[in-house]
Amino acid sequence: MQAKGNDEGTHPLRVAREDRDLSQGALAERAGVDRRTVIRTEQGTEPLVTTAIKLARGVGKRVEDLWGRGS
Repeated sequence: MQAKGNDEGTHPLRVAREDRDLSQGALAERAGVDRRTVIRTEQGTEPLVTTAIKLARGVGKRVEDLWGRGS
């Protein structure tokens, strides 16, 4: 599961979070994960599938929207 990213190399989770005016802490609370998990994920660490689902739901996206389809 690899993040799609964009031209600037910004993780799509961060883009989605900022589009919704959410802080990392607010997303963490919404998703039921630790704030450090949001930080690590935005820095490129691959989350567990269950965590990816929680984060995607927290920003109103599908996992596929943020990480693309597996290869």
